[in-house]
Amino acid sequence: MRKKKHNITKKEAQRRHAQRRAKERYGLEFSGKIRRAFLKTIRDGEAELVLYQSNRVSIYKIVYEGRDFYVIYDYKRFEIISFLTSGQIDILLQNPELDI
Repeated sequence: MRKKKHNITKKEAQRRHAQRRAKERYGLEFSGKIRRAFLKTIRDGEAELVLYQSNRVSIYKIVYEGRDFYVIYDYKRFEIISFLTSGQIDILLQNPELDI
């Protein structure tokens, strides 16, 4: 018996990826409530732009409940697509030619 194929959108795949990376790298349960708070911080201009990667993707530093979080934001889909550690940010800043 074949498994049903579940088609998901690119946006949904990005959300799931971000949830996994938040848990893996920060121990954060990236719920819908927290996701909306992070997105609001970016949209309201309260997040710190760390690195402009392309027309579609940038990295932001968000302070949430006293902790610093580094997120990759997709302008096309208006979505947080991943989380990075401060060590990963340091490497990207020292090597701007690297792609995310």
